[in-house]
This record gives sequence, structure tokens and C-alpha cells, in this order.
Amino acid sequence: MTGDRDIKMGDKIPLNDLRRQHETIMVELKAAFDDILEQSCFLKGKPLKEFEAAFAKYCSSSFAVGVSNGTCALELALEACGIGEGDEVILPAHTFVATAEAVRTVGAKVRFADVDEKTYLVTVDTIKHVMTAKTKAILCVHLHGQMCDVEKISEFAKKNDLIFIEDAAQAHGARFGKYGPGQLSDAAAFSFYPGKNLGALGDAGIVVTSDEKIAKKVRQLADHGRASGSKYEHAISGYNKRIDTLQARFLSVKLPYLDMWTEKRQAIARRYDESLKGCVTTPYCDPKAYHVYHHYIILADRRDELCEHLDKDGISWGRHYPIPVHKQPSFSGSAASVVSLPITESIVSKSLTLPLFPEMTDDEVQRVIDSVRSFYDN
Repeated sequence: MTGDRDIKMGDKIPLNDLRRQHETIMVELKAAFDDILEQSCFLKGKPLKEFEAAFAKYCSSSFAVGVSNGTCALELALEACGIGEGDEVILPAHTFVATAEAVRTVGAKVRFADVDEKTYLVTVDTIKHVMTAKTKAILCVHLHGQMCDVEKISEFAKKNDLIFIEDAAQAHGARFGKYGPGQLSDAAAFSFYPGKNLGALGDAGIVVTSDEKIAKKVRQLADHGRASGSKYEHAISGYNKRIDTLQARFLSVKLPYLDMWTEKRQAIARRYDESLKGCVTTPYCDPKAYHVYHHYIILADRRDELCEHLDKDGISWGRHYPIPVHKQPSFSGSAASVVSLPITESIVSKSLTLPLFPEMTDDEVQRVIDSVRSFYDN
């Protein structure tokens, strides 16, 4: 938390404020832009290789392949792992729609699982409940900054000969036990959407894996299926899903700050936890999880009235995610929509996202706390 920024008490508190983050590293970001402009190396090249190597090391993984965005990272990970037409993939409906879109894009069938009532994440038990003879893969989502129990899911996947892929779009720096995304799975897909804990200044994503064959396939698919070392020989049918070098360079500037930003998020979350218990249901953190708090989600009685109260007090709020994917119009009428997910639907009926970002001031955090408490005290 910061305490020296000139924030007026009447200013509305945002859910996130990237301007504040970028102010602190503006000189480095501008230097990165100037460097790429001077080199005129806008695709591939040394800056991209440097970022991929740095992020792979950060994730304690062998390979990282930069791609155009997080959705493409999921699509490429699925395809590189051999998921395709007719294969069934288990995933939660309590997620951003991109997780399910990626499964559909590669021609596979979506099979929605419910989530744990405390962590809001899929578990081996919820996966078992919907698994069929056609199930080919598990696509778990590390939601709001907390990882699923990858130890148990990985073991279950191996016993049942299933591909295991992680949607780590909200889990930069997160761990479960001693494992981060990509260490126990076939591959993990990250998003660097600007609002993520590690965000680009545009769209970007990356696939992390310890399997060299998967890494090579992702890279080839993302670059028009080019044969290694050849510009105009295309070994397979691929796509244009490359990351641009400018975004890789910006991410290289930001990566060294990620752990510090995470610690600030955790400090704010602890303060919310301590002050809001008894008023609302605060996020549950598994004892083995290292939660990075991409979002701070509460479950609130009279949620919609609380939202109106926060509006009056000049406090932004969000809902992640108000419509579970199986209820989305784009899935209406599909076999995937015919499913009972009582815990998912209960969560979305009460969930509310409070402001949380590393540059929040102490006064802003206290304003949020006071507003929520005053609503329930009256």
C-alpha cells in the first residue's frame, strides 16, 4: 500500500488503476519502447527470447512460448496436447467465457464441472462427478489468484490417462504447495491482458510447459506452422497467433516487480480479511495455497443493495462472473448447458469484487472497509 499519493477523499476508488502502476515505472517503459523502435524488431528477435526465458525461469518450467493473448494460449495448449474434434474436456462454468471458447475452437466438447464451495475451484471430486468414457482432458482454472489442488488433480489425471492443462490467466506467481502453474500439468496458459497481475500494454499471452514437444508444437502452430528455421516452408497448418516484441519488452520491464506487487496485494487482502469478517464471507485460502489475489471476492447478503451503497460512497465494485458459462446465450441449447451446478449458481448470486490493486492507499482501503461495515451495521 502507498500513503503518499495525492488522492482526494472525494475521488471514486477504482477497482484497478493501471495509471498509478505505470507512473512508477514510466521511465523504464519509455526506454523499452524507444529501444524496440530503434531496433525496428517488432516480431520475434532477442527481446522475445529474453522474456520467454525469464518467465520460464520464474515459473520453474523448462519452456515458455509467447503468443498473442490468453485465449490463444489456451487454444494452442489444447491443440498442442492433441485435443481436438469430439474429445471431451472437463472445466468449470465459473470462469471467464474464454476458457470454454478455447475448447470449442479446437473442436472439442465442453463438459462443465461444479466447484468447491469454499475455494470456488474444481476439485478431483467435482471432476469425478462429471467424467465419462469420452473424457480426454481436464482444464482447471486457477480463479481470482488461487490455484486448484494441482497435486491431487495431476495424480488423478495420470491414473486416468487424461491430459491436464491449466488456465493460469489469473495466477501469475501463485503456487499450490511448492508447485506453480505448468509444473505438474502438460501445459499452463497465461494471459497478460493489461489488468492482470502481470499485464502487457495491450494483448499478450504465454504457454508454459516442461514438455519440449508441446513447446515446439505451440510455437509452430502460432507461427503459421512453419518448419524450424524456415520462413516459407510450412510443415503443418497453423495460425498467426504470435506475441509482438514490443509487448514482450514491456513485460520484461514489469516482471521483476511482480513479487513486490503480489506482496502488496496480499497485505491489502489481509486487512480486508481482518476487518470484514462477520459482515461478509471473505475469500478462503487453502492452507497449501499461495494466493496472489488477482481479485478480492466476497459473498454478500443483500449484495445488490450493498452495490448501491458502495456507489453512493464513491467505491467501484465488480462481479466476476455474474453469468456462469453454462447459462450464457452462446451455450444455450447445447448439451453442455444441460447440467446442474448448484454451488456455482449459489456463488454467483452473492459474489462481489472489491477494489484491490498494489497502489491503493491506506486511506482508500479504509474507505472500502468503512463503507462495507457501515452498510451491515445499519
